[in-house]
Amino acid sequence: MIAKLARRALIVTDSIRVLGILGAVRAHVGNFVGKRGTSFPRSRPLRIKGWMRPVHYRMGSSDWPVLQKIFMEEDYHIPSPAHARAVDDLYAQLLERGVRPIIVDCGANIGLASVWYANRFPAARIYAIEPEPNNFAILERNCSGYDQIIPLQVAISDREAQVALTNSVDEPWAWETTESENGGIATTTIDKLYGQESGTAPFIVKVDIEGFEVELFRSNVEWVDQTPVIVFESHDSMFPGRGTAHAILSVLLAHPREYLQRGENMFAISRTLTQSGVPR
Repeated sequence: MIAKLARRALIVTDSIRVLGILGAVRAHVGNFVGKRGTSFPRSRPLRIKGWMRPVHYRMGSSDWPVLQKIFMEEDYHIPSPAHARAVDDLYAQLLERGVRPIIVDCGANIGLASVWYANRFPAARIYAIEPEPNNFAILERNCSGYDQIIPLQVAISDREAQVALTNSVDEPWAWETTESENGGIATTTIDKLYGQESGTAPFIVKVDIEGFEVELFRSNVEWVDQTPVIVFESHDSMFPGRGTAHAILSVLLAHPREYLQRGENMFAISRTLTQSGVPR
């Protein structure tokens, strides 16, 4: 009970730090009375302290814990200062050489991670990949005004194909992707995104695609060795027997990387690429 109360107090404290007192009160009250289920409420804006643009989210839905994880718990901050400095140095080196870093946000949901990366690495080109139409509509609102973000309503895979979407728990963060010739949702590949613009270099790939990691990492994985930082979330607990973490790690472990955990995210950082400057 004490641990639970302490956790709640920390959430309130973090909310006030990120949103201000009035914003925190509005957010918590709104989420307490917010509507859940398949007919999600319309999105509402929420201002992050120190940011020029508000973010939009749906009260009472899984948008709120996503927002908490990204902005309050700072799940995408590299937890090791030494590794964070190495990544920052690589970013600076790329820019000094006239090379634009590429960030690919696979499973962008409503775009909050893409927006976080846009504020963290403002000169990077960011591809925000989200196939689900309702999520994508809010993603477009959140990414509006960030010229460096390119929203794409597609799924990510190891090949160009078609997929279908299903949701077994009626929450907007839980859309699952299944290969289907009649699925109606197109896929794209990371290597195709890497080739969109000249004068760019791989930088970060974030992967959170509800079990479809198996398909993403089964072939066409040359991009892995080119990418200094890969951030992923294991979904083994959600999909017993599917082997999502194994699918990822069996590819990553082919070359030396260092692994850091923060919240649900695992950071796989190539020391070779982050120490050598521009990837060759």
